Parts: sequence; C-alpha cells; structure tokens
Amino acid sequence: MGESRAVRLDPADIERIADAVATRLDVPGRPAAVRLVDAAAVAAALGVERHWVYSHADELGAVRIGSQQGRLRFDLAHVLRTLQRGPTPAPPPGPPCRRSRGHPRRSRRSSVELIPYDRTR
Repeated sequence: MGESRAVRLDPADIERIADAVATRLDVPGRPAAVRLVDAAAVAAALGVERHWVYSHADELGAVRIGSQQGRLRFDLAHVLRTLQRGPTPAPPPGPPCRRSRGHPRRSRRSSVELIPYDRTR
C-alpha cells in the first residue's frame, strides 16, 4: 500500500467547504446565506419591468430596510421559489406606468398665438 499524507486545512477553508456542500444539499436547519437585492435586480432576473416587481412586492416577499418608508429588498432565491410554486399574474403589456411626482400636468393647448412659419422659404 501507498504512503498516506495528512492534509491540513485552514478553518476558514473548512467553513467555506461546509457552506458549499450545505448549499448543494440544501441541508434543513442550516441557515442559507440570504442576499437581498433591489427591484431592478429582480426585474432583470425575471425579464419584467421594475414597476411589475413593485406591484407584486407582497407576493414576492419584499422586505423593507429601515423604517416603514424604507427601500424594498428581495431575496432572489425566495422570489424564484415563489414563482415556481404557482401561477402569478403576468406582467402588464406595454410601457411601464409613470408614477406622478406631484407635479400638475400642463395642457398642450396654449392661449398664446403662434407666429406663422412657412418652411418652404
């Protein structure tokens, strides 16, 4: 038989190997590393518009960071599992709706008389 050699690993290396194995095996009871992403990252991963992600934030398990008015963040792995479980509303067709920022809309009609312009000259 051949000669055996002892291999010494750094404790940090052992921890990284254990995490990689647990991730592949999805070991119950071991907390998975959660990486929260913003709505733009979720939209890019799903191929939808960002406003669709915001309108389905509760269904997708959004988390507010900080106060009640804090920014929304999503666990992308949770979002993907949620979507695999069952049907969710399809993204609306067409361009995204713009949210009003409190500015009044201006009318395109003007009470100002325009100067005649002849482009042929």
